Amino acid sequence: LVGLAAAVRVGGIALFGFALVLWLGILVLRSGPSGKPGWPARRDLLRLAGAWTAAVAAGWTAMVAFWPWAMLDPLRNPFRAAARFSDFWAGMLIYYDGRLLPAGQVSRLYLPNWFALTLPEHTLVAGGLGLVGPVLLVRARPIGPGARRRLLQAGWLAAIPAAVVTGVVARHMPLYDGLRHFLFLVPLLAVLAGVSASVFLRSPAARPVKAAGVALLAG
Repeated sequence: LVGLAAAVRVGGIALFGFALVLWLGILVLRSGPSGKPGWPARRDLLRLAGAWTAAVAAGWTAMVAFWPWAMLDPLRNPFRAAARFSDFWAGMLIYYDGRLLPAGQVSRLYLPNWFALTLPEHTLVAGGLGLVGPVLLVRARPIGPGARRRLLQAGWLAAIPAAVVTGVVARHMPLYDGLRHFLFLVPLLAVLAGVSASVFLRSPAARPVKAAGVALLAG
């Protein structure tokens, strides 16, 4: 699936790295004594590296199969495309915020502005409500193994779009035509919103708080 996403937009290859972070984090959570967090044994790390390498190989093959230009040089052309895109046509005139500007001179906040303008409002509201559950969970210590794993997964899911968008803002990457080059982030945001709403409704928050959250989401 990561390979297919990268075949549509090369920025999707970053998801291979994020997958490794998640797998390593899950391994750390259960590698200590009695299933508690601890640094994994060398054998487990080697198994993890082998599984991740196999996943990357399968995903890379899927990406190349649907990307003719990558077929010409499967190992280097995807990285060339990623490097070229990060500095693409900075002098191209685009219409942004009521003015015609060169792509390299538009606001650094071009991408987050587009996400804020085009995502359904309930996606943003649900994401905010989802913060209630983890806060209550952290306050109700001790945190069990299952809760630690869910916190790691939720944080990982939120970190992917946050890190990608932050990287674009920090590098002031020239962009145009909205957020179409970052559409691979939208399914992650949709999943995060759905999970956030579910966690909020199942949290031990007071009934008036839940009622207010549901009313806000419905509105």
